[in-house]
Amino acid sequence: MTIKNPTVAQLLAQLAEEKVLTTHDQDTLKRLAKKSSLGDKEEEFESWDIMPQVEETTPTNTPWYIKGLIGMSAWLSSLFMILFLALARILNEKASGSFLFTGAMFLGLAFILYTSQRRSFSIFFNQFALSMAMTGRILVTIGFFLLFKKFVPAATGVVVMELVVMALYPDSLQRFISTFVTHCAMLLIFATLKRPRLTYVYIALMTLLIRTVWVRMPALKTERLRELLTPMGHATAAALLAVTAFSTTPLTSKILAIQTWLPVTVVVAAMWLLIGTDIAKDYHVSPTDKLFLVGGITLLLFCATAYNAPGITTACFVMTVGFFRKESVLVGLSIVSLIAFVGFYYYGLQISLLMKSVALLVPGILLIVARTVFHKLASEPNVTPA
Repeated sequence: MTIKNPTVAQLLAQLAEEKVLTTHDQDTLKRLAKKSSLGDKEEEFESWDIMPQVEETTPTNTPWYIKGLIGMSAWLSSLFMILFLALARILNEKASGSFLFTGAMFLGLAFILYTSQRRSFSIFFNQFALSMAMTGRILVTIGFFLLFKKFVPAATGVVVMELVVMALYPDSLQRFISTFVTHCAMLLIFATLKRPRLTYVYIALMTLLIRTVWVRMPALKTERLRELLTPMGHATAAALLAVTAFSTTPLTSKILAIQTWLPVTVVVAAMWLLIGTDIAKDYHVSPTDKLFLVGGITLLLFCATAYNAPGITTACFVMTVGFFRKESVLVGLSIVSLIAFVGFYYYGLQISLLMKSVALLVPGILLIVARTVFHKLASEPNVTPA
C-alpha cells in the first residue's frame, strides 16, 4: 500500500511491515523521532506496538556455514578448557566422579546461559554457552567410560545424556550434535553386541525419521516443533550418510559387524520409493501415471545395480529429499558424499578395469535413457512435470 506524503512514523511503520527494520531499529528510530522537531504526533508512534515485529539475529536464522564455524570453534575452546582443568588438577583420571561432577556443572551453567537469552539474544553468550556445553558433554562422556569400563553401558549413558541435552537446550547446533552422537552411539552399541539385525532396524528408523521431518514436517503447524525437528533431520541425514560410507570400505565387518549391505539397500530403496510417492502427490501426479511408473522402475533398477553399495543409493535418496524441500545443506552434503562414495567404490572393487568400466557404464546408460523418457513424457499434454 502506497501512502501519499507519509509522515516519518508512517514511513518507518511501513518499513517495519515490509520486514526491513528489526525491533531494535524501530525502538531506536522511535526515540530519535520523538526528540526531533519533525512535526509527527506522539500518538502515531504509539501505534507501532501493533505493527509486525521482525526478529533479530538468533541461533535459528543464523546461516548453516556460520553455525559450522561456531561449532568448530566451540570444540577447540572446549579442548583448551579441559586442558586447563587437567593442568589445574581439578580432574583426576582415577576418579570418574570428578569428570561426571565437573561435566554436569558445565552443562548446568550452559543451560542457565541459554535460558537467560530467551528474551535478548547475544552472540557472545551463545558462543560461550556452546563452549560450556561442549566441555560438559566431553567430560561426562569420559566419566562414563571411566566409571563403567565397558563400551555398551558407557555408550548408553552417553545416549541418555545427549537425549537430555537435546530436550533442554534450545540451540539448534546443540540438537544437531546430540542427534548425530546419539545415532552413532546406538549403531556402535549394536555393533559391539554383534546384532546386525538391530542395525538394519535402526537404519530403517533413521530413513523413516528423515521422511517424517522433511516430507511431513511442512504439515506441522507448531513452529516450536519445526525448530526442534529441523536440526534432527540434518543430523539424521548426516549420520545415515556416515554409516553407509562403510559400505565402500573393507572395515565394515570389523566396525559395524555387518556382513552384507543388501538389507540396507532394500530399506533405503523402499523409503526412497515412498518419498517419491509423496512427491508425486504434491505435484498432483497419480501413482498410475506413466511418469511415476517410469520413475519408480528407474529407481528400483538403479538400486539393483548398486545393491552392495548403499552409500551411493543413500546419497541419491538424501539428494532427492534436499531438492524437493529446497534444502541446500542436504543437497550439498549428498553431492559431496556421492562423489566420495563413487570414488571409493570404484577403487575398492576387486575386479579388472574392464569390469569396473562396465559397473559404471550400466547405471550411467540407465540414467540417460530414463532422462530421455522423462523428457518425452513431460512434454506430452496434460502431464505435470515433477
